[in-house]
Amino acid sequence: MKRSRFTDSQIIAILKRAEAGTSVPELCREHGISSASFYKWRSKFGGMDAVLMSRLKKLEEENRRLKKVYAEERLKSKIIQEVMAKSGEAVRPEADGTACSHLFVRLVRFLSSASAVIATGQPFMLKISRLLTGSSG
Repeated sequence: MKRSRFTDSQIIAILKRAEAGTSVPELCREHGISSASFYKWRSKFGGMDAVLMSRLKKLEEENRRLKKVYAEERLKSKIIQEVMAKSGEAVRPEADGTACSHLFVRLVRFLSSASAVIATGQPFMLKISRLLTGSSG
């Protein structure tokens, strides 16, 4: 995401000068911004002070982080569903009352491989297809 040339306090100062009566074209010319940028700032930050603006930025960052975590969890869920469908095996109790350990071990290995792929940035779908089919590479 592109960073602004202006800090939060500078944006607030520009907006406050406009509220005080300085014309928008004059402010835009003075600070080297477009009128579209000014009006976008005003719609987003109008009436805020520096504390509220920093709180908004923190909430936006947290929201971005939570969306990323949610997407990763959905991906893990889909991977597990695909593995279960491809294996054709149902989890059933063994004689000693434990779940099918061999299926569990395969799932753990698969998820750890998938996590490593995500961390290293390898082409993800290619690696997933290789893991599902059992081919090496």
